[in-house]
Amino acid sequence: MTDLWALGITFYYLSAGKYPCGDATNPIQLKEFVIQRDIDFEIIKNEPLRNLLKSMLQKNPSQRATLDMILKDPWLTKNC
Repeated sequence: MTDLWALGITFYYLSAGKYPCGDATNPIQLKEFVIQRDIDFEIIKNEPLRNLLKSMLQKNPSQRATLDMILKDPWLTKNC
């Protein structure tokens, strides 16, 4: 699950040009961000990608997209 989270962070960075937790400068701040703060998805202008990222970056791991869900996502299947 953490690998899928990291993949979501990578997709976010590649599409937005910045990390969703850009002001976190140490592990404690990063943990606080992951647990407490919301990610700004509005910066992602491509709606299908924004929806995919929202599913990949769910704070609750049990609600996060699975690999199978990601591979079947319209953003990937229509753009690859």
